[in-house]
Amino acid sequence: MGSSFTEKVVVLWGGVGIGVELGDAWKWEGTNWSQIPSPGVRSDGAAIDTGSTIIFFGGDGPSAHYNDVQAFDGATWSRKS
Repeated sequence: MGSSFTEKVVVLWGGVGIGVELGDAWKWEGTNWSQIPSPGVRSDGAAIDTGSTIIFFGGDGPSAHYNDVQAFDGATWSRKS
C-alpha cells in the first residue's frame, strides 16, 4: 500500500463532460491541482474520507452501472470489491 494522507486534500475523479463520461483524477492540496493516476471512467459515484484513505463507491461508466468499491490512499488505487 502507498503512503497515507498526511494533509487535507480534495480528490476529484471522473465526471461528465459534453456528452461523455470522464476518467481523469486530480488532487488539490490547498494551493495546486495535480493530476493523479485514475482507475478508469466513472461518474455519479459516492465517496467518503476515512482519514487515511478515500473510499469511492459505485457510479456510472460508458456502458455499465458499477457497485464496486475503489480506495485511494494518497498514492495508489485499489479495488476492494
